[in-house]
Amino acid sequence: MRVCYFGTYRANYSRNQIMIEGLRRNNVEVIECHEQLWYGIEDRVQTVSGKWLNPKFVARIIRTYWNLLRAYHRAGDYDVMVLGYPGQMDVYLARVLTWLRRKPLALDVFMSIYLIAVERGLTSKHPITARLIYWLEKLALRLPDLLIQDTAEYVEWLQKTYGLDLACFRLVPTGADDRVFCPLEASKRDDGLFRVLYYGTFIPNHGVKHIVEAARILRDETDIHFELVGDGPDKAQSETLVEEYGLTNMVFTGWVDKQSLPRKIAEADVCLGVFGATPQSMMTVQNKIY
Repeated sequence: MRVCYFGTYRANYSRNQIMIEGLRRNNVEVIECHEQLWYGIEDRVQTVSGKWLNPKFVARIIRTYWNLLRAYHRAGDYDVMVLGYPGQMDVYLARVLTWLRRKPLALDVFMSIYLIAVERGLTSKHPITARLIYWLEKLALRLPDLLIQDTAEYVEWLQKTYGLDLACFRLVPTGADDRVFCPLEASKRDDGLFRVLYYGTFIPNHGVKHIVEAARILRDETDIHFELVGDGPDKAQSETLVEEYGLTNMVFTGWVDKQSLPRKIAEADVCLGVFGATPQSMMTVQNKIY
C-alpha cells in the first residue's frame, strides 16, 4: 500500500511522527507531501486573534498551498491520502484532489481546533473568528471518508458537537516514539535532591499553575526540586507566579534536544502528567503518559 501523508501538519509533532513511523513499520510506503504554514503556537494564536485578515498572511496561505500542490503532483500515484494533524484547513484542497483521482481520504483529527480556541479564551475575545473556526471545522469533518481519533471520549464530544456519524471514526492511540523513548537505567545524581520533572508545551490543559502551587506548598522542603522543561502559552504566567511567590525550589528550562530528554527523565524521581480540568484534558491521553 502507498499512502500520501498530506498537508500543512506539524512535521515535528510527535503524533505525526508516530503515525508515519507506525505505517512504515507495517510495510506501508509513506510519501510525505508537506509544506509548513504555521511558525508555532503563538503564530496560530495571533492568527485567530485577527491576523488572518492581514494581507501578508493571505499571501502566505496562497504560497504554501501552491507549493503543496507542486509537491503533490511530484508524489505520483497512491492508494489513500492521510491528512496529518492539524489538517482541518487542508481538507478542502485534499478532498478535491482525492475526488479527481478517486482515492479515499482520511483525516487525523486528534484535537479540535475550535475547542483549543475556546480553552485559550480566544473565542470570547474574537467571537466572529470563533464562529468561522466552528463552521470551518464542522464542514471539514464531513468531507473525509475516515476520521482518526485517539480516544472514545473525544469521538463522543465530536459527535455531539458536530452531529457526526460514529461509524466514520477509527481509534488510534497517541503512543510514543520508541526510537527515542525506551527504558534506561535510573541515573540519580548524588546530591540528595528529590527531582520532580515536567516537560511539555505549557498549554492550558496541562494545568502548570497547579504544579507551581504544589512547589509553593513544598517550599520549605529543601530536598525537593522542581524542573519545568519546554515552552508555550502559559510559561510566562507560570514564571511570574514563581517570582511572586519567591520560590527557589523551581527552575524553568527551555526546550531540550529530543535525544537528550530520555536521560533527563531517567534522572527524575517523579515525572508529572497533566493537571488541567479543561474538557480537552479530560478526553485525551497525552503522549508523555505512553
